[in-house]
Amino acid sequence: MILMNRLGTIIQGSPPVIYAGNVIETAKVAVGKFHSLHNFGGRRVNNIELIMDRNHHNCDPECRQIIAEAAESNGRFKAVDAAVQINSAASRLLQLADVAAYSRMWIHKREENARGLRETFGILVL
Repeated sequence: MILMNRLGTIIQGSPPVIYAGNVIETAKVAVGKFHSLHNFGGRRVNNIELIMDRNHHNCDPECRQIIAEAAESNGRFKAVDAAVQINSAASRLLQLADVAAYSRMWIHKREENARGLRETFGILVL
């Protein structure tokens, strides 16, 4: 799982168009980072579910259409099987649960220890 929030570079168009374009570009960057972090060989990354905080831009029909079209034809974004909008609070809880799960995995694999997680990321593992 990659949690990513980055400053968008697309600034032209209506707010839903700008939002969709920046979501697509951010997801493509995340797919690239995920691919480079894991040994996929020549295989593609697929089966991605894009979860976004629900807002008035990404619920707009124009934004949804742009994202759906990009999932069919836009390079790395073709790896996206689903793009959904959920309540912001629920989204934050899912992100927190994943961070907790990954922090335990890092400790188990000895990639990071509890003290390092606390000092570096402010994550307290109990």
